[in-house]
Amino acid sequence: MASEWDEFRGVFFEEAAEHLSAMESGLLELETSADCTDVLNRLFRAAHSVKGASATLGMEGLASFSHSLEELLGRLRDGLVQLHPSHIDLLLRAKDMLAALVAAERDNAPSPADLDAVVQELRRACQAGTPVPNQSMGQSSSGVTDALSPACMRVPKPEAPEGPATSTPQHDAAFATEAPWLLALAERLVETYQHMEHAVVELETGT
Repeated sequence: MASEWDEFRGVFFEEAAEHLSAMESGLLELETSADCTDVLNRLFRAAHSVKGASATLGMEGLASFSHSLEELLGRLRDGLVQLHPSHIDLLLRAKDMLAALVAAERDNAPSPADLDAVVQELRRACQAGTPVPNQSMGQSSSGVTDALSPACMRVPKPEAPEGPATSTPQHDAAFATEAPWLLALAERLVETYQHMEHAVVELETGT
């Protein structure tokens, strides 16, 4: 049982590294991309996949941080928050924090000391729209300048009224990305349970 659980974790860490690499590439694209919605959607799916898989494996701290990152990416993607150069700097730092949390989980190490500070920045950006920059906005710590593509500088859309949850193409795509991995994990867990149940029966009957 322990070896199979280690195998699940190993698969997670491999896929998390791929998602982190895709996030870094996507964040760098935001500076010049003519279609920020597509880039933000890819970033959202990567964060969503890490959140779902880490929650399935009981990595609560990692899942919680991924949710905070996913929330900001979703609001930027949907136009509820206007993309600003300081967002890219914040998202790059959040990506680095996500990588540090993955490494801490893999190595059974403590979470980074500045975790709470980054979480609070993500929450403020979701609520206030534009995060407070750490430096002059002539150039952020990531080297991102104020010159974003005009297609990215959108006016935020009004919040949709609360009502029954509905499926969207973005949500469907995110589910399709992580569904095969979750289904495979479920199948392995069922198979393991069946083996354990059979072993218990053998012990009870002496066969």
